Amino acid sequence: MKNLLLSTAAAVTVLAAATMANAADMAPAPSVYDWSGVYIGLNAGVAWSNSEVDGRVRCSSDGSVDADAFCDDFSSYADDLRQGVDDSGGVFTGGAMIGANWQWESLVLGVEADVNYANFGDSNSRDLSDLANEYFQSEDIVASSRASYDADWWGTVRARAGFAVDNWLFYGTGGLAWGTIEADARIDACWDGCDASDESASIRGSTSDTNVGWTIGAGMEWGWDNWTLGAEYLYVDLGSADFDHRTDVSNIIIEENVELSGDANVDYQFSVIRATAKWKF
Repeated sequence: MKNLLLSTAAAVTVLAAATMANAADMAPAPSVYDWSGVYIGLNAGVAWSNSEVDGRVRCSSDGSVDADAFCDDFSSYADDLRQGVDDSGGVFTGGAMIGANWQWESLVLGVEADVNYANFGDSNSRDLSDLANEYFQSEDIVASSRASYDADWWGTVRARAGFAVDNWLFYGTGGLAWGTIEADARIDACWDGCDASDESASIRGSTSDTNVGWTIGAGMEWGWDNWTLGAEYLYVDLGSADFDHRTDVSNIIIEENVELSGDANVDYQFSVIRATAKWKF
């Protein structure tokens, strides 16, 4: 299904560009198109994620000799316990937009807002049993880590500035962007077969938030009557989100005056190539 959506989105973008070129050749267009006015439209294309989740585990001591020694020893394993996701895949994106243009001779200025769906998401799991058994000098520990993120909705509010040539408009655009994101990172471990009554531990954290950032891009449109067809590129940077891990330890003897905890960071950026179709009032 994902490959089908990506193929469809790519085909839509290519078809839009071909349609603009063919329409420009076939239609008896007026010498200069009037871009002024309010419009609504739809878009569809492909978005490529450049997002990361990075989870870390830390050991805190009260300063006693034994606690400091435990944390010093634990630090040699800390990097191996990092949970992460590095998503660089492409997904389908599509949405609706509304905007307005003002034209002075060849100069066109405008504002545009859109809201879009893009099914970003990835996860990564690791088996940490061998590492945990080595650290605790045991053979009975089952341990694993997992990190994941999902980001479905995003939108922008942008200014546009362009140069009109006959029925063509070439423009740059930039402004505010927003997007929803959910992420989690966790490490789970249990002793002696993982029965409910046995020793277990988990270090986990999550976040669910709406981030605000920025976007910049460029595009071109071809206009005829009340319709315009276009192709557009946007880079969207929604910054990062941080969250702490909670520790749940049951019946496990860890060095006194030591606390195991963690934190994670989510970076959220992506690029978009999309086709647009708009109807001007």
